[in-house]
Amino acid sequence: MNTNAIQQAINTCALKGVTVVVPKGTFLTGSLKLLNGSCLYLESGAIILGSTNISDYADMKDLYDSYSNLFARKALFYAEAIDGITIKGEGMIDGQGGHQNFIVHENSGNDKTITKRPYIIKFVKCRNIKIDGIVLQNAAAWMQYYLSCDQVSINNVKVYNHVNFNNDGIDIDNCRNVIISNCFIDADDDAICLKSTNPTEKCDGIVVSNCVIQSNCNGFKIGTDSQGGFQNITVSNCVFKRASKASIWKRWHGQAAVALEVVDGGAMERVKVSGITVEGYATPLFIRLGNRGRKNHEVGSTPNVGYIRDIVVSDVVAEGISKTGSSITGIKCGIVENISLSNFFFRLPGGGTAQDAARIPGEVDKAYPEYSMFGSLPSYGFFIRNAGNIRLSNIQFELKSNEQRPALWMENVKRVVVKEVIANGKTLTEGIIETEFKERKVL
Repeated sequence: MNTNAIQQAINTCALKGVTVVVPKGTFLTGSLKLLNGSCLYLESGAIILGSTNISDYADMKDLYDSYSNLFARKALFYAEAIDGITIKGEGMIDGQGGHQNFIVHENSGNDKTITKRPYIIKFVKCRNIKIDGIVLQNAAAWMQYYLSCDQVSINNVKVYNHVNFNNDGIDIDNCRNVIISNCFIDADDDAICLKSTNPTEKCDGIVVSNCVIQSNCNGFKIGTDSQGGFQNITVSNCVFKRASKASIWKRWHGQAAVALEVVDGGAMERVKVSGITVEGYATPLFIRLGNRGRKNHEVGSTPNVGYIRDIVVSDVVAEGISKTGSSITGIKCGIVENISLSNFFFRLPGGGTAQDAARIPGEVDKAYPEYSMFGSLPSYGFFIRNAGNIRLSNIQFELKSNEQRPALWMENVKRVVVKEVIANGKTLTEGIIETEFKERKVL
């Protein structure tokens, strides 16, 4: 065990403003706490191994108030209210999260819940964070979690996380001014997930670019935790691919490549996704406003219905693997509005039956949001309900097999523009639907 030696090096070097160099070799450690100005450089061939003994990880409850206080308590690298953290180099941090002391199965009980399994990185209310060049692999739960941090740069990082439940790649919660670029992320759960677990703050100013994103769950996800909200977010020039191996649930495909969700109050606005390619996901796009209403605390107040608006998704080439199409849905007391979708090419499997086309999905306001929550959709392209000011332009759907459902299915929608939409070789010429309609409309 090298915990004390590494911690002493961190303490000494942070005070002197110099770098801790981890040389080639393997170093076993438990929890390490970073200080102001901490800088670690992992040389090529350096491996920091997380201990497989849970008692080597401190139980840390953050001073920052968040729903995550209920579960995110242990980490290999931890910091709160620290200014200036750098972890860089060509080496590796391996959490050994697939060890029998961490692995979850049906008889695990409470000893291996997410409150007991350590993350690799957890930084809370920190500023000026740089994670650059390293390899992160095999966390016992989430790989890296940034909560209420400001000015975060994650660049050229390789993430492999396929050894346990809750194996996310990157989790950003109520952070500001974050850039994730040039990364390779291969995760069993959500690859990149934005959260908002405190109603007094938001994720604001998040840029994701030039990444290869592989997942057996969602590729890029905003939500479900949404109590504060999300604004000023861009995703561009990214490739979404099937994960490198089947999931711990034995599923080998992603769910939604892009999932934009608000179900616990909060607001989502000014989000732009552009220039992406998708393969190996059940559906390319899932947008959902719901009313699960999860509280910040068990005794806290239930959040009001939030909203989703001002979303632009463009230049998408996707090959879906499920007959479940994409969807844009609000609820009767809260519509999704101002959504622009343009320059899409979707190649879809088809296979929808007349029975699928006649089926009307339930509203399921309080259900957990995921692409399959409505069951088989009555359309293969877009299922749109409880929405307003939706624009669909220059969109092509191509089908691999026979399909008896329409391309578009709409209900309780106010003003939809359909322009240059081609569905399996047929151009839809509906044009502008100006007035609100409660009855269902199909194209």
